[in-house]
Amino acid sequence: MHNNCYDELLQYENIYLIGACGVSMNALGEFLILIGKNVTGTDLYPHNCKDSNITIYEQNGNINIPKNTDLLIYTTVIADNHPDIIYAKAHNIKIMHRTKLLDIIIKPYNKIFITGMSGKTSSSFYIHSILDILKISHNSLIGEKVISNKTYHIDPNSNNMIVELNEGDMNYHIDSGGTLLITNIIDNPDHIWLFKDYNHLIDCYKDLFHNMNYIIYCYDFPILRDLLDKYHNKISFGYTDGSDLQIIARSKSQGNTDNVLIKFKDKIYNTKCNLIGKFSILNVVGAILAIHINLGIDIEQMLNIVSLLKHPTRRLDKCFENDKITIFNDQGLHPFEVLNSIEALRESYDNKPISVFLDIYSENRSIFKDDFLNIFTKYEYNKLGSPYRCLNNIPNMNILDDEVAIHNFLDYASGILLYSSKGKAVNIL
Repeated sequence: MHNNCYDELLQYENIYLIGACGVSMNALGEFLILIGKNVTGTDLYPHNCKDSNITIYEQNGNINIPKNTDLLIYTTVIADNHPDIIYAKAHNIKIMHRTKLLDIIIKPYNKIFITGMSGKTSSSFYIHSILDILKISHNSLIGEKVISNKTYHIDPNSNNMIVELNEGDMNYHIDSGGTLLITNIIDNPDHIWLFKDYNHLIDCYKDLFHNMNYIIYCYDFPILRDLLDKYHNKISFGYTDGSDLQIIARSKSQGNTDNVLIKFKDKIYNTKCNLIGKFSILNVVGAILAIHINLGIDIEQMLNIVSLLKHPTRRLDKCFENDKITIFNDQGLHPFEVLNSIEALRESYDNKPISVFLDIYSENRSIFKDDFLNIFTKYEYNKLGSPYRCLNNIPNMNILDDEVAIHNFLDYASGILLYSSKGKAVNIL
């Protein structure tokens, strides 16, 4: 642990986090505790962090900031008129964005950053898992609870740091350098409301690229190829001809196991993968290439353990199965992600009917409603449920309360259920 390197944090002993249960914030709070800071915070749903070491108050309109607080941390989604921000300004408490804090904490480490408009949590998880299997010490700060139901893994004796950068981080500079894995950029991105417009988002990515020592990127996305055309320290992966590390073939061997042929530096490798869908394999290959560039681990050594990898929690995560139905919990909340998940399941379960149950946050319900409509009209799925009634104008779709929907589905349906509702399927079943 680089305690002596956090000079910018020495003057702050009592730190308060707005949104302390948020996946991007909670891991930082736990890290701060490990370096000796007193950490408190607030959240709308403190029960989501019942195992946290952070003292978390319910965000109910009251001011819960301890009087001895000397630093307040916020994220991009927190407005200037938030009561805690107003209180901090009035009481001369230092206010710092989460990304600035992140940059301070990770500065002394050997870093692999992961970003992109989808697939970044899966790619981060696969990097963590590969290093774990190979017994290579590391720290991980990931954007979802995919590491034993935590967002972080901390090894005080390791100098390696795996960091997922979320969309909110893109508005602020990461100055500490490192290796960057970028999964994709698409033209109708998620979280676009965090930016002035699409051009602003692209400018933020360009800023990030300039601060990195080396960039690993997916060659399948033309936008990325164009943006990185003039960069020298880069290497690509993908299915597309011209990728430095290319997935040249996939074929089913037995069950959902894929035989995968990969070409790298004129050598052909054969590996087995038990993950569903072409994008899962793509995320694994990107993770392998990032580790190879950053830590020098042999490509073949990592390909030999690909068959041991499992899907992260809520990423095509099989959470229930009997002789009638199989349920996959998946956090595909953007049309691009939902379509990829549907097509992955269709590829693996070509003779079974697929039903879909989505829990989509309000911004995406509004921005991408037509895109979702097109997906479900195209595939003619027989059931769509959401506690938020997010797509209630889709013809021939029944909108149900989430728990009622699951019970009803189990009563009448068979086949595959693609379910996205914060893991409740496991509890209900």
